[in-house]
Amino acid sequence: MGVPGNRIVALVLEEPGAPFFRKRTRSHASAWEELQSRVRTILLPKDEWWIRRMFAGGRDGADGVDGLREMRILEVGRRPFDRAGARAGDRGAAAAGKGCHFERARGHEKVKLEEIHEPPRGGRRSRFVAKGSGIGWFQDHVIGSAHQLRGLTPPVSRLGEGVVLLPWVAGTNVAENPAACDATFVRDAARYVAERARALPLGAQGNVDLEDRKTGWHLLARAFGQSYMMLRSLSYYGLRKELSRIGRWAPRVVIDGRMGPAEWILPEGGGPAVKVDFEEHGFDRRDLSVFDPVVDLAGFSVEHRLPVHLEGLLMSEYVDRSGDVGALDRLPACKMMVCLSRQSELRSQAFDAGCDPREVTIEILELERALSNVANELLASAYRAPNVGGESDRVVAIDGDGVLEDSVLGFNAMTPAGVKAVRTFVAHGWQPILATGRSLREVADRCRALGLRGGIAEYGAVLWDAEREAATVLQTHAESADLRRLRRTLAQYDEFVVDPAYEYSVRLYHVNPSGSRKPVPVTWVEDLLRRWKLDGLRVIEGKGQTDVVGMTTNKGEGLRYWRRRSGVREVAAIGDTMEDLPLFRAADRCFAPANVRADLVAAMGAGSLRVVRGRTQRGLLQIAREVAHGATGCSRGCDDVDPGEGREAVSILVKALGLRDRSRLQKLRDLANRDALKSLRASL
Repeated sequence: MGVPGNRIVALVLEEPGAPFFRKRTRSHASAWEELQSRVRTILLPKDEWWIRRMFAGGRDGADGVDGLREMRILEVGRRPFDRAGARAGDRGAAAAGKGCHFERARGHEKVKLEEIHEPPRGGRRSRFVAKGSGIGWFQDHVIGSAHQLRGLTPPVSRLGEGVVLLPWVAGTNVAENPAACDATFVRDAARYVAERARALPLGAQGNVDLEDRKTGWHLLARAFGQSYMMLRSLSYYGLRKELSRIGRWAPRVVIDGRMGPAEWILPEGGGPAVKVDFEEHGFDRRDLSVFDPVVDLAGFSVEHRLPVHLEGLLMSEYVDRSGDVGALDRLPACKMMVCLSRQSELRSQAFDAGCDPREVTIEILELERALSNVANELLASAYRAPNVGGESDRVVAIDGDGVLEDSVLGFNAMTPAGVKAVRTFVAHGWQPILATGRSLREVADRCRALGLRGGIAEYGAVLWDAEREAATVLQTHAESADLRRLRRTLAQYDEFVVDPAYEYSVRLYHVNPSGSRKPVPVTWVEDLLRRWKLDGLRVIEGKGQTDVVGMTTNKGEGLRYWRRRSGVREVAAIGDTMEDLPLFRAADRCFAPANVRADLVAAMGAGSLRVVRGRTQRGLLQIAREVAHGATGCSRGCDDVDPGEGREAVSILVKALGLRDRSRLQKLRDLANRDALKSLRASL
């Protein structure tokens, strides 16, 4: 590893029954002797060795850290010292922000210190943070990183074995002041990542994806492997090998690993934001083991929920300072890694850490929306249609879930076939709009990504006009009041989660103590509406959730309003569930993919609904070609586009997103290789 042996410290719990100690009692004690000869070993009486005890020793005058004895200890612990203002080194400050926050798998104790200088030295008071850093090489890493990053982070000094000292930075963190996440702050973050990459480079060994470790590529391979359904385990190694090529030529550096709002302090006296906890994240058992600085940029964008223009500023500033011209192409994959890693943390730790399952679920839902945006924006940019928002007197209303998107990957996302369908409609004079039960914000995000003029959101309760960036509410005031009453009522039930992203409807989940979610039974919700006399509402049974909307709300009313306002002469509609029946009745032509519900086909009657052979996005593309081309071929080259031409990282990710478009036979052919056999052996 290149680490001096005397800087490796083995911390061993002294349990006589453990296999390690049973080995010592045998005649062949070579393993123990070899360990003692190569590294320093500290035997730890169980539950006795803690940095907190060292700090307490210094406070009480007992054996502890010598440097603490002349200072007054103000606080000890891993939680925020001051909810009103967290300081340098305070990772737990995130709890003061929005959402659910919890300790990571690995954390360090810390204390806040005050040193008082009596006259004649001026009666000056200085404050510091002392924190655990890890013993041996881990502490060397902390001090060495701080030295290389001087000017960007607080200075660090060695206070004792396993303990370092940092100055107390007076100010507030960005979690407490979200408005501080402006262009200036974004430039500071880009500068920090670029300078860190220059100061802390890694050698060539960082270029290899370690297949025996759960790295970021492992997370991506698992997610995209869902495209193979029951055969997903056979796809793992092949996908991982292909996806890891995205970062093949990326710079390799000691990344930060945590770029969230609680990691940045805004000094009271002004000046650039100060990055704290800059040194320890590379050793957490849940880190990505991907040493691309774009991972830090992706983490910053995701955790701060940057809008498009600020993310663009972040990337352009970083590229200008670092010269890393491939960073933009790697950003989507890195953002997906960050989101998937965060989801994994939430699901495996949050419930054990005592967080409210409802808050955890809401944060997971936000991460799913972030993943959807990454995938959809990448595909839309790869298959961008010219003049997609142009004027047209023909409109096609496209359902979201089950038609334009699916949730196979664990989050809703389009496929290349879905985006090609939109491109085909536009190329032939049709104006696509969305007609979905998704929230207004999600509809606005998809309109921005695809360049659409607008859409019908939350089952027709509200319309989005992308050109004016304005919403038109169609539900009645009485329905809005009933929905507000319902939200207040549901808040009394700990097992239910109401998605706050839905402003004009109620999207409801039942959450188990384990964190899994499922729909709330429709009969239970209907009974609740009767008991509370919420007669202006109706219940919709969704695939993974239960929705409640106004009694007059439906997609058909939204389409009629759009048609009157736009003055279009012809309207086509594409859907797959009974909630699309009003949409079909408001349209001139109706289409459905092969996954259409049988009750919808029966309700439409013979001859009034055209059902194609393809399912979901492949069916949508088949419909688009049929509507646009008729019985003839296309002379306009609708599919004449090479996604990611000359951009390997983009091309690889687009291909992975397109696995869902492949037929069963094509997927079987994909798996007929050595990597599939390797995956099979690993799964046995």
